[in-house]
This record gives sequence, C-alpha cells and structure tokens, in this order.
Amino acid sequence: MLTNGLDACFKQLREGNPSADLQHHLQAASRAFHANHSILTNHQVSVKDRFKFFHAVVSPVACFAAGHRKIFKQELAALDVAHRKLLRRVVGPPAGIDWSRPWNEILHDWNVRVSIFVGQAGLKPWSHTCLEQHWKLAHYAVNLPCDRWLPRLLHWKPVGQRRVGRPRQQWDDMLRTFCRYKRLEEWELAARDGRNWETLMPDFINFCSGS
Repeated sequence: MLTNGLDACFKQLREGNPSADLQHHLQAASRAFHANHSILTNHQVSVKDRFKFFHAVVSPVACFAAGHRKIFKQELAALDVAHRKLLRRVVGPPAGIDWSRPWNEILHDWNVRVSIFVGQAGLKPWSHTCLEQHWKLAHYAVNLPCDRWLPRLLHWKPVGQRRVGRPRQQWDDMLRTFCRYKRLEEWELAARDGRNWETLMPDFINFCSGS
C-alpha cells in the first residue's frame, strides 16, 4: 500500500504536479502521528509535553526539506489545516461540548481551544516553519561558491521554446516579489547580508501567509 502511494506521488511529480511532494509529506506526517497516537492523545500527560513530543516527532516529517518547494498560498493553507487537524486530536474537544450543534460551530470552538494551547506553548504553524526554511535556503544558496550546483541551478536558462501559456512559477518568485514590495535590491544581493536577511524573515512570513 505504501509503495503504491509513493509510486503515485512520483508519477505526479514527473507530470509536473507541484503539490505531489507536499501531499507525500502530509501523508507521512499523518502516519507518524498515528504511530505515536497512544502518547500524543494520552490525557495523563500534560498538553505541553504532548506538544513537545508532537513537535519532535510529527512536525519534522511534515516540514522536511520544505525550503526547496515553490511557495503557493493554497499549499501554505493546506499545511496549516492539516496541522490544526492533528493538534485537535492532541488537545481533545472542549469539555461539555454539545455534539448536536452544527459542525462548523463545534469546529470553531475546538480550534479556539487549540489556538489557546498553541499560544501558551509557542508552537509555530507548519506554514511558518516551511517559509523559514525557504528564507534560510536562499541565504545559504547565494553564499555558496559560484561553481557549486545550487547557484548554477538558480541561473540556469533552459534551451528551447517553452510551452504556450502563463510561465510556471519559479522557486524564487516570492523572494523577488517580497524584495520589490520592501523596495530592496535584488534578493540575491540582499540575502548575502545574513544579519539583515534574518531580521526580514518575520516580514517575509507575514507577506507570504497574508497575515
């Protein structure tokens, strides 16, 4: 069953489906959660400690190597939806909840309960973790020697004619858009200054997530 799922994921990647890699990581994170279900939903353990375990065991699977992916807002939203879904399992529903109420109202109250615990624990949304990886990878890439494959790949111009229609989004499109928005120089120049680049990361996260 697992082999079939991986084969389907790789097939989608070959066919140019940008969300295939994300779906693979979310499925892997779900498996990691269910493998540790007895600990993560154990109400004899404090929510704070369960969050720590979740952050150590499940989150790295969902966000692994996320910096190499292109940034799409719908994918960031999908990450946070999956994150909240699993965290609801961790904290459990509000006490004394009336299950006869409309599901959207129950879900709202449940998410409010999750957000309170998340705020107390200082847990980051998965989308923020992935955007941090993207931002840090940009700094790493531009400070590599020019003969390394990653800087060469950033400047690679494929030969031949592209397909008719809107050009595909590139890995650094959001970096370029953000730097124009902030009236900065080209991102490859701005990213060389590690200290200043680090201070801009919260602004970049808010810009990409629309918050």
